[in-house]
Amino acid sequence: MSFENIIGHREVVENLKNRLRQQRFHHAIMFYGPAGIGKRTLALEFIKAINCKDSSDANPCDNCNNCKWTTEYTHPDLFIITNGMRAEYLQLNKGSSAKGRNAASEDSDGLERVSKREISIDRIRYLEEVIYTRPVEGKYKVIFIIDAESLNKSSANAFLKTLEEPPPQTLIIMTSSYLGMVPVTIRSRTEKIRLNPLSDDEMKRLLDERLNYSSKYMDVIIRLLNGGIDRDIISIDDESIGEYLDIIRQFVLSDRISFDDIVDIAGVLTNSPNREERELRIGFFFDLLRALMLDILLDRNRGVWKDMFEVKRRITFDMIEDLNRIAVFMKVSQGFYCNSAIGIKSELLRYTRLWNMLSA
Repeated sequence: MSFENIIGHREVVENLKNRLRQQRFHHAIMFYGPAGIGKRTLALEFIKAINCKDSSDANPCDNCNNCKWTTEYTHPDLFIITNGMRAEYLQLNKGSSAKGRNAASEDSDGLERVSKREISIDRIRYLEEVIYTRPVEGKYKVIFIIDAESLNKSSANAFLKTLEEPPPQTLIIMTSSYLGMVPVTIRSRTEKIRLNPLSDDEMKRLLDERLNYSSKYMDVIIRLLNGGIDRDIISIDDESIGEYLDIIRQFVLSDRISFDDIVDIAGVLTNSPNREERELRIGFFFDLLRALMLDILLDRNRGVWKDMFEVKRRITFDMIEDLNRIAVFMKVSQGFYCNSAIGIKSELLRYTRLWNMLSA
């Protein structure tokens, strides 16, 4: 992949290519924006181009060892820092000189135990041990911090000296989906580059070309994705999506919601013996319903929902807020009930008044 194959973010790409042509870089760059829009992919292409031995018009060649090693996260001059969950997703625990000890640091004897959602201070301490040497293969050593919001207070304080006074020939590249959660001492010392959500056309291209994803409900899926990839959403099969839409259509076009309607909803949402699968179904169902209600209220995306738009006059922001609270409670309450269907029915019955407000 080169910059030309990046989907979306054309202005940012041109900005980065100009920097590469001039070989002028800020020592610390933060790519930030909503989740799933390609921050890590774009940052990795930038890192590849920085150390590429045979770049053309600021594009990485993808053929030299530096490009291959960077793509595989195994470049000896690339130091990846991230939380435990991301490390597992990227398989950063599969031996490489650049990341092996770093990814395994939480399992070592004597090291502090931290949440898998955090970047531990021990990862930063390891970085301090190895970063003060000259690059081995590339022009620069690159510290790549993925999900910088995962830095806890201790790790952020430990990293501050390196951020303020990086070693020669060292660049720091970060990504964040939640810039406001990045410690202010860190984000204030970086150059921030915002990436915006992808357009609907760009999302269609990304789903088709990169993920080989297709669905008969593609317009609905793209509406829910809202400009960024969410693998939970695209993991739902078409049959389930069809069931959810049929039930939503039934009760938003009905005058009142009956007990039978509630039974139907509970049956669909609990049609799995696996708790994680049930939570996924609950979240997806309510994402669908909230998106529909918000679009009806704001009179947008009519072509996505078609006949379900007939309830426009019945929707209020208060109803959507109530629906948000119900969705959160029902998702976390799965552990409270021995029988999930009974639990969901009881919670839906408590909020029947909300559904029946649709006909008020």
